[in-house]
Amino acid sequence: MKTTQNNTSMKVQVTKEIEISAEQIGDLLEAALYGGSNYWYLLDTSKITGQGEGEFLAYRLADGLVKGTLRMPVFDLENPEDELGVVSSSSLELGLAKMSIEYPEHFSRCFEEEGQWDAEDADVFFQFITMGEVIYG
Repeated sequence: MKTTQNNTSMKVQVTKEIEISAEQIGDLLEAALYGGSNYWYLLDTSKITGQGEGEFLAYRLADGLVKGTLRMPVFDLENPEDELGVVSSSSLELGLAKMSIEYPEHFSRCFEEEGQWDAEDADVFFQFITMGEVIYG
C-alpha cells in the first residue's frame, strides 16, 4: 500500500485481487478488434503464436492469454511496419495493473460492473495490454 498526505487530505493506493475469465477477456478483445480499436491497430495473423481454443479469433486469443501461450504482435494501421507492442500474458498483467490505477473508471466497468463496458472501455483495455498506456483517442 502506498500513502501520501498533506495537511488536508490523504491519498491511499490499495491493491485488490480480482478474477478475470477468458470469456471476459474474449468479449473485450472482440469489441476492441471489431470496433473500439480498429482505427489504430493492424494484426498480421501469420505472426500470432500460441492461440488457444475457441470458435472466434478473439476467444482463441483470450484462451491463449489465460494459458500463458499467446504472443501477438500489434502493428500501427497507418505504418504497418511499426510494431506498437506484443500482447502476451505478461503484457496483460502489466496493462491491467496500470489501467486499474490510471483509468479506474474504465477498469471498473470492464471487470467490476458486469456488462457495463462499451467500445471505448474495450479500446482502453486493448491499448493498455498492447502498449502499456493510452496513446490513441
